[in-house]
Amino acid sequence: MEYARTRLGIVLTAAGGQAALLRLRNLRRKPKLLAATQSKTRLDHFDPVDPSRFAAVFRELVKDLPKVVRRADMPVFVSLPDPLVREDVLRFADFPDGVAEAQDLVRMRLLRETGGAMVDPVCTYEVIDRADEVTVRVRSLERALRDAIEQGASAAGLHITRLESWLGYASVALGDVAPDGACLFSDGDSWSLTCWAQSVPEGYFEAGWVADADDDLGNRIARLIQSFALAHDASPLTLVGAAPDALVARLPGDVVGAIRPGADVFAAAVTPAQGVAQWG
Repeated sequence: MEYARTRLGIVLTAAGGQAALLRLRNLRRKPKLLAATQSKTRLDHFDPVDPSRFAAVFRELVKDLPKVVRRADMPVFVSLPDPLVREDVLRFADFPDGVAEAQDLVRMRLLRETGGAMVDPVCTYEVIDRADEVTVRVRSLERALRDAIEQGASAAGLHITRLESWLGYASVALGDVAPDGACLFSDGDSWSLTCWAQSVPEGYFEAGWVADADDDLGNRIARLIQSFALAHDASPLTLVGAAPDALVARLPGDVVGAIRPGADVFAAAVTPAQGVAQWG
């Protein structure tokens, strides 16, 4: 097997894990799928107290994949359900140039503004606007959960290159959809919505668990899309969706009729795991 341009994408959901080993090719040719598999062990709500469950999922996936995936230089991209990776937009009057100082500032501000919603976050940040204030997009994950997942992967002989939410990976594909748009994604257990517009660098993001939502989830998602469009003069938005029929059935008819299937947008990403490997 040629190792160059080969990478492993893994999607973890409440139902378990899905993996795809791809070899990237030139821009005119779709990536080649070398191997794919799924696990049977459930993760449910991702309890970091028991890393052995993550290890069980990774071992099940590795068992059915070529041995090359255990190489230390194999890029391994792991996707989590969107509700587990928090996204915030913070504004600062002054923002340091040094990475370490900026990381400390972002983390302290996040802890203060979430009011204890996060215990010990690991943060990444992106400066998205410098005007009167500095606007920073922050993505954060609880350290205990990150450590448990990395321990589980290591126990299976995998070396994680990047740990991110599904939309964190897919956002690179959404950039080519339209100047103003919205994407609804669901793996059946979790859901997420992201909206973007030319006039709004920070966009909008929200995610949650389907089981924790009330019967009004469909109307709520529709209202979020419509509110963003009206607030930012971005109507009509180009809507794309990759969601199971059970969630789509809860959306108002006018929203469903406007949604383009995700397959039309994500091209070679036939499965979420293939998308993660492709976009990583």
